[in-house]
Amino acid sequence: MIMGRSPKTPNDELDKFLLRMPDGLRDRIKAVADENNRSMNAEIVATLETIYPPKSMDVKLLAEFLDSLVGFSDDEGYAAYIATVNDAFAKTKHHWTVDPAWDGVVKFYPYATKEKSDKKD
Repeated sequence: MIMGRSPKTPNDELDKFLLRMPDGLRDRIKAVADENNRSMNAEIVATLETIYPPKSMDVKLLAEFLDSLVGFSDDEGYAAYIATVNDAFAKTKHHWTVDPAWDGVVKFYPYATKEKSDKKD
């Protein structure tokens, strides 16, 4: 330890961000934080985590989806199902595209369409 300096704490390792807020917003955040028994910082972080979730996919949900691909007896029904899945993905904040190949391999294109991914190659 250097003389005159305190040891680093875990908070020293976190990203810090200075924020200017419009009049009254700080008071509204404080009121909600008090209702939720949180600090203002914890309330802001919880709100941001809700609005900006990590870009990931629930593994259990993915396994259920892959199980749902098994058992189609006709290509037309299978193609219609994949189209429905892709339409559902397109309506969410998680823009995945599913592309099943003839050999049974299912490719996922996160946050892009297959065509956009192919153009990058």
